[in-house]
Amino acid sequence: MNKAVVFSFLILGISTAWSQADSVCNPSFETGLTDWQNFANNGAVATFDTSAVAATEGAVGVVIDIQDVSVGTCVLSACIADMYANQTYRMSFWAKSDNAVEVLATISKASPGYNNYASANVVLSSDWVQYEISGSVADDLLSDVRLAKFKFLSEGTVMIDDIQIDILELTPEICQGNFEVGLDAWAVNQNNGSIAADLDVNEFAEGTQSARLTVNVEDGSPIFSSCSSYMPGATSLLVHFSAKSDVNGAVLEAKTALQAAPYTVFGDMEASLTEEWQEFTFTSYSEEEINGVRLAKFAFQSNGVFWIDDVWFEEVPPMPVVCNGDFESALDAWTVSVSEDAEATVAATPATSFDGVVCAYAEVTSPGAAPSSVQLSSCRAGAVQDSTYVVSVWVKGTEPGLAFNVSTAYADAPYQTLHAESFVTDTEWTEYCWEFTADSTVYDALRVVKIQFLETGTYYIDGAALQPLGHVCSSDTQSLNQEQIISEVSCFPNPVRQKLHVNIPVSWGVIEANLLSGSGQHLKRVTIQGQTTIDMQFLAPGFYFLVLNGIEGQRVTKAIQVTSR
Repeated sequence: MNKAVVFSFLILGISTAWSQADSVCNPSFETGLTDWQNFANNGAVATFDTSAVAATEGAVGVVIDIQDVSVGTCVLSACIADMYANQTYRMSFWAKSDNAVEVLATISKASPGYNNYASANVVLSSDWVQYEISGSVADDLLSDVRLAKFKFLSEGTVMIDDIQIDILELTPEICQGNFEVGLDAWAVNQNNGSIAADLDVNEFAEGTQSARLTVNVEDGSPIFSSCSSYMPGATSLLVHFSAKSDVNGAVLEAKTALQAAPYTVFGDMEASLTEEWQEFTFTSYSEEEINGVRLAKFAFQSNGVFWIDDVWFEEVPPMPVVCNGDFESALDAWTVSVSEDAEATVAATPATSFDGVVCAYAEVTSPGAAPSSVQLSSCRAGAVQDSTYVVSVWVKGTEPGLAFNVSTAYADAPYQTLHAESFVTDTEWTEYCWEFTADSTVYDALRVVKIQFLETGTYYIDGAALQPLGHVCSSDTQSLNQEQIISEVSCFPNPVRQKLHVNIPVSWGVIEANLLSGSGQHLKRVTIQGQTTIDMQFLAPGFYFLVLNGIEGQRVTKAIQVTSR
């Protein structure tokens, strides 16, 4: 048997498991035409049957003998199924015909208006060829879709077999952005004007041809749009395209927008064109993942001939940021948290600052039971997998020795920390620095700077920023008294896997220690005298805080890392 595979329709990824409701019933016709709908109407004539000569897999395939479709309609449709948003459905089938029959293959709505969510016109050959189409829906479509539907557009005998449905991870795409295989994936909307799209083999920015748009705006703004696609949440996309016009100064509006009302725009620009090819770029962004988006949508504001080519996009790597780290816009972009058992005022003041005219301050009257009782956190941000970043922040206190914790942590529960460290204040501005590394790519889910205020007193904060690798912290000032107290307490090994040994001065007597998660959740209370061993093997890998409270007011917070090995 002579077989070929046609990849003229985009292949999108690795398939995942799907339920029976997301599939085609009897996909290889092994039980005849059970579960398949077929008809010929309005003067068209067709016979539908199964035969061993139509089999590519199994015992039989379907044979359709088509006549008089010029006056009527002839259709073969799969059973009614489900289709879920934020997934791509790929339908493939094997087919051949005796005399180059044209077939419209679709994934389509089962009820009126019978929308097509994927489609392609194919002209069958006398050899078996596998064809593929892919599509998605913006909202769940339950019991209202036919994942395989064939409309026969010319006469002859057609054989079809081995229908397959793969459900793929949904990804953004601009189909046929170089126009090398035509304009099939692009849509034209007259929009109260007129626009004609064709291919031009004499004008191109890349490859061998471009899209030529002949436009008359009349009382509208004609539109030329890429395929329906998907935008991931909290991810910036750079959309690139090349364009020119026969009119110098002609204006083209390029945007990323929903394909249907309310036509929300996620990024746009106005491009002033010349008679020479120019490359343009604009940024698109959606806070939430969304389907039914056209990543490249061109609206024309003036009459003329326009050429577009080399339309593509790239994801902008997520970057950690500390928004408004100089606090010149007060606490804009920062999050304040004060628990019920704490009392504190966290605000901005022009009274004193390290740089600029404003800084933040935390006036703590009662610090609460947990380190997370009074917190100040920077905006949500991202990070690139296996990248290391350096963070610094300037802090001072109204008195020396006010303890505080700093960390870089996830913004959402369970608030896993990427780095945590404990410091104490000086009465002069002091820079405190730390590094963190993300072990996976994170989009919009980190707080690069999180500060926990642990003592009664007033803290001032300013100049929170990302620094280059190798940054040398300006100083490491701590109060001598607190330094001495901290040095008298040791925790080892750190990092720890199973048993943590804690040593305190014998003169402290019996004290209480609290083990807290990186987010401040209380996990365990123990009493400590001299050297004590704490079982840590019940904890998941990550950063934790051990808070020791001495009977004479000593308070020491140790950051402990628990490892898996």
